[in-house]
Amino acid sequence: MKTYLQVITPISFIIVLTGAIVTSPAMAADRGEGGCSITPNAPIYSNSKSNDVVGTVDVGDCVAGITMLGWGMGATEPRFDQEYGRVHVAFLPDKNSNAYQRQGWMNPGDLTRFTYECGCGGTRRTGETCSPFASQGILNIVFNTCFKEARDKKKAEMLNQGTVTPASTSKSNGNAKRAETALRNDDILSLVKVGLDDKLIISKIQAAEATDFDLSTEGIVALKTTGVSNAVINTMMNRADKKR
Repeated sequence: MKTYLQVITPISFIIVLTGAIVTSPAMAADRGEGGCSITPNAPIYSNSKSNDVVGTVDVGDCVAGITMLGWGMGATEPRFDQEYGRVHVAFLPDKNSNAYQRQGWMNPGDLTRFTYECGCGGTRRTGETCSPFASQGILNIVFNTCFKEARDKKKAEMLNQGTVTPASTSKSNGNAKRAETALRNDDILSLVKVGLDDKLIISKIQAAEATDFDLSTEGIVALKTTGVSNAVINTMMNRADKKR
């Protein structure tokens, strides 16, 4: 008499294995991650190492986190994957038509993060446990309801605190490269008030094209009394030292 395992065909085994992967509790994500830009014209790069800019997001514009899964078929998790100091994002390059979504990489210091509920009928590839997107009509792709609700809540927090506001930007000759002004004490205070952790603020200071910090005794006292940590102040001082 053959045992149960002996009569399982290779195809049946693949089906059983695939079902186990799809229904595994470890793959069942109930929350995804997104982020809103706190930097005017924050660049989106083609990959984690390149300086090739494929898009930008202005202050208050938001992107979704994405992590590619190792078992193929285009499967993803809706969380920020970090590599070489950048995070993997999915974004809509055209706010008007929203015909498709793209992927890129951003500096984490350019984003303030939020989470959103899954299960809003997003468009998913095989193996995806959660998606921030939904279909609208035949071709258009938009952020789904869950993502938009969490995004709008985060944007409301940013506006209510009055610490970040949309700024005018310059995109001459179709060049998406950011024209960044020097980072100042007020910028650091704004990031602290928005709720960014030290790691993200330090990353932004290190990535800034230019800084103009007031690190006089009075300036440092003002930073400390408004909640800026020693680690962030030390990073500000290190950047200031490099200018000399």
